Amino acid sequence: MSIEHPAPAIIKERYEKLLKEKNFDSANKLAKCSGVDKGSLSQILNGHRVNPEAITLAKLSLAFKMTPGELLDRIY
Repeated sequence: MSIEHPAPAIIKERYEKLLKEKNFDSANKLAKCSGVDKGSLSQILNGHRVNPEAITLAKLSLAFKMTPGELLDRIY
């Protein structure tokens, strides 16, 4: 069974909205706060990496102050 992901543009739009809501004025600040390297984060935020590892999602969700499930619901 494969999972249907939203288009990269939709994922990017959803991450941009979440960044604004959580007061991250740049992806660099999110990278520092989450501990996710900038290259990987860029691919994730732009929707080019639709299946990030669980540990990466956990780090991002902590930075956004939400559970990994909430992050998945909001983005994917």
